[in-house]
Amino acid sequence: MRIFPGSIFLLAALAFGAGAVHFFQQFVDYRLNGLPSVGTVLRVTVYPVHNGGKSSYTRYTDVQFATAEGTLIKHSFHDELSGAKEGDQVDLLYKPENPQDVVSASWLTLFFGLMMTLGALAGLLAFSSFTPMKAPPQGPPVEP
Repeated sequence: MRIFPGSIFLLAALAFGAGAVHFFQQFVDYRLNGLPSVGTVLRVTVYPVHNGGKSSYTRYTDVQFATAEGTLIKHSFHDELSGAKEGDQVDLLYKPENPQDVVSASWLTLFFGLMMTLGALAGLLAFSSFTPMKAPPQGPPVEP
């Protein structure tokens, strides 16, 4: 039996690889099947978050946009559109069969996919740098 001490890096590489596939699929899906729209930022709300003695902020950005049929839709983005202020125009992509399924038309999803790919490659590189070790012998030592 062989023990692979770098197995944790292989698991990390697989997790990063799965994340990369997810982000790339989402990016391509919205580019191929989504319809573009321009939304107007209605309200930006920032809430403090306290977690284990550390504090940070979470941001909700409420946007209204019109579908191709002219239906007005309101959507709240959580921690997206970080630079947007009330009254700003933002580019969006939505699914025509479900207009509530909307994302920002930015390239951020592709960037996350690339970062996940780099994480997967780093995990594979780290995993490949380990050499397999033999398992410790089981039972009493053998006399020569």
